Amino acid sequence: MGNLDEAVSTWRHTKNILFLAGALVMPVMAFFLFQFLNLLFRPLAQISSASARIAEGNYKSRLPVQGKDEVASVAHNFNLMAQQVEAQILQLQDIARQKQQFIDNFSHELRIPLTAIYGYAEYLQKASVPEEDRYECTQFIMSECSRLQSMAYQLLDMALLRNSAPEEEDCDVAELFAGSEKVMHVRAAEKGIRLSYAMPRSLLLRGNMDQLSILLNNLIDNALKASPPESEVRVRARPEGADIIIEVEDHGIGMEPEQLSHIKEAFYRVDKGRSRALGGTGLGLSICEGIAQLHQAELTFSSRKGEGTTARLRFFRG
Repeated sequence: MGNLDEAVSTWRHTKNILFLAGALVMPVMAFFLFQFLNLLFRPLAQISSASARIAEGNYKSRLPVQGKDEVASVAHNFNLMAQQVEAQILQLQDIARQKQQFIDNFSHELRIPLTAIYGYAEYLQKASVPEEDRYECTQFIMSECSRLQSMAYQLLDMALLRNSAPEEEDCDVAELFAGSEKVMHVRAAEKGIRLSYAMPRSLLLRGNMDQLSILLNNLIDNALKASPPESEVRVRARPEGADIIIEVEDHGIGMEPEQLSHIKEAFYRVDKGRSRALGGTGLGLSICEGIAQLHQAELTFSSRKGEGTTARLRFFRG
């Protein structure tokens, strides 16, 4: 009987020790388990948090990439995805800005001639106008209508360029230059400007000759507008590696870097008063850029104020 009481006493003592040890160990184990689970699910929490920030418009949100395990791979791919999303959003914002700017500029360009046309028409209708003044008013109205017509045709050209690819053929640069010289030498002579063409040897381009002629003649026309009398506009072509370079160089008014960065935007003018007086619409270089892109060519400009501007076309053949 005594042995049994002693065994029961020992078992109770052992039980109490085990319960006490369990009571002490369980919180410690729970703490470490919580930390382990927190560490294990932290990447998911970071992904969730970063996703929420991106959804709220913070497209620069990124995840830390640590180690080389699967979690690091997921974080890396998430960052690549976020980078692509940011790039697409920035591109869409830029497109929206350009469209809004185009609409604003277009509205401005329409308002000026329409206001003038309405004003002169009202003057002719309500006032007793001498024949000489009547003739001047009608001439001005016709001039502004002609400019609006030119703007409409150029906008149509831009729309056609966006929606159609050119029929390509082998275009001889010498033939392109010869056709341009026939068209542009009269305009150059009217301003007293020397217009010269040069190329070292026969060069062939793959493209549409009509569109290339529009592109080249627009660049030359801009150079003539910017050049003073008795100056020279040089048009030259040369091979550069596998590519072909065509340059139109003038020694005119030149541009500041800020102006240079905007000249391919629709309706942008470096000298608004001068361009309007000459009948310009500010769409020529936008059309040039569209034609260059259709031919997988790069159109760039270099300029210095008071020294002139060089328009450079690079046709990639490699």
